[in-house]
Amino acid sequence: MSCVSRPAVALLLALAFLPGPARAEERKPSQKPAHSRRQVDRLEALTLYGLAVRYEKQNRLLEATRTYEKALQLDPESAEIRKALVPLYMALDRQEDALAACKKALEIDDRDFTTWYLHARQLQALDRPKEARQALIRAASCPGLADRPEAQLSILHDLGELHEKFGDLGKAEAAFRQVAAILEKPGMSLRPSGSGDEVPEQVAELLERVGRLCLKQNQPARAIAAFEQARKKDSNRAVRLAFHLADRVVVDTAAHLRRFRPTFVVARQTRPAPFEVIAAAEKGDRLREVRYLLTREADLYGLDRLKDLPLLHAHFGPDGVYALPIAERLGVPLVVTFHGFETVASRLSLWLSRELPNYQFLLHEGELKRRGALFIAVSEFIRERLIARGYPAERVVRHYIGVDTEKFSPLKGHARDERYVLSVGRHTRRKGIDTLLFAFARIARHHPAVTLVQVGAGPLTAQLTALAEQARDDLGDTLTQRKGRNVRAAGTVAQ
Repeated sequence: MSCVSRPAVALLLALAFLPGPARAEERKPSQKPAHSRRQVDRLEALTLYGLAVRYEKQNRLLEATRTYEKALQLDPESAEIRKALVPLYMALDRQEDALAACKKALEIDDRDFTTWYLHARQLQALDRPKEARQALIRAASCPGLADRPEAQLSILHDLGELHEKFGDLGKAEAAFRQVAAILEKPGMSLRPSGSGDEVPEQVAELLERVGRLCLKQNQPARAIAAFEQARKKDSNRAVRLAFHLADRVVVDTAAHLRRFRPTFVVARQTRPAPFEVIAAAEKGDRLREVRYLLTREADLYGLDRLKDLPLLHAHFGPDGVYALPIAERLGVPLVVTFHGFETVASRLSLWLSRELPNYQFLLHEGELKRRGALFIAVSEFIRERLIARGYPAERVVRHYIGVDTEKFSPLKGHARDERYVLSVGRHTRRKGIDTLLFAFARIARHHPAVTLVQVGAGPLTAQLTALAEQARDDLGDTLTQRKGRNVRAAGTVAQ
């Protein structure tokens, strides 16, 4: 080793004393100066980046933008500088520059959920919702998003709205459920603090939306469960939640008309319907809709479009109040079907509902009683309630809601000789299902071959299930061979 090193040292010393030109000719080109220049540029870019941040904090946006741009010239592969430029470009209305900076930043670093979200907002502003949805999908899949619930909240909420807009209802439902779950965490909110919209109300609003999506997907069991969760979060929504469930009943009933062709007369059309729809306000015309809700002005419909209607049939008392001016202008009879809530709800609860239709019902129910041609009660109990409220007994008839025997039919392969008692009802105290369970437990001793099937859901589901277990235990050996069969408290709704 020493034999090799000594001549090398001697050679280096000799070269050191050669004249300048000779040393230049002998020295080979080196890459080190170019590499050093890049390091110097990056250090200078970092200095400019810090200066731009200071300008931005001082609200000197033009100077901050120019300084970031100088830094980018020195370090063109920096994703961070481009990300910093995006909100500044947007604030300065340089939309194309903002879009280009976002795209390039995501090409360099595609795992940043903040930049994907900004990109999605840009695309939405440019009316490119399809691309915006894809950007939000990428944002939602970025690593680390779960550790930032406030960002996850915004991303999933916007994604849910776009899923719903494109008809991807299952994914929209899943996104809104996630948002509702995140809102339950301390410190979370979809609204600015001090807006007056408390978190429980926000959660209730989301759960109500989830319920509507479930109805659109023909999933009433999930809808009822979501609506019940919403009611627990905000009891003032109880009346409106009842309307959502009734909407499905109304459409199904209209589909089975034989002598009449149904036309839906609505304040605002919110989704496609299988029948002709005449609306007082077009979708998006919120001002006209509010005007109608406040005034009940029949002319907002354009009565020429309604002139061929032989009668009007309103579902629920508040709708009857709104239909009354139209029926009188057309000179046709008004029929109103009462499904229940308006006959048992107190005047106070209707006032607290904060719903304009309920206010109108309270103000004009007397007119409805005097001028309505016929009032249909869907049960004897509701008929008695209407008469007690002052509706003329001679114009109140009980007429049960029909059952679609094609949709609700015995299961294939089901034993036709099996004997069972079927109860279908929502799990609330008013339905008396607890009485049914204990009554059946008493007769099951004498009729062990008979089965009770209870179908429903609601706030008392867990309590009723426990009661069913208690009834089964009380019967002892009588139900041992048929445990889980003779008494079944179901938590789902027949579809």
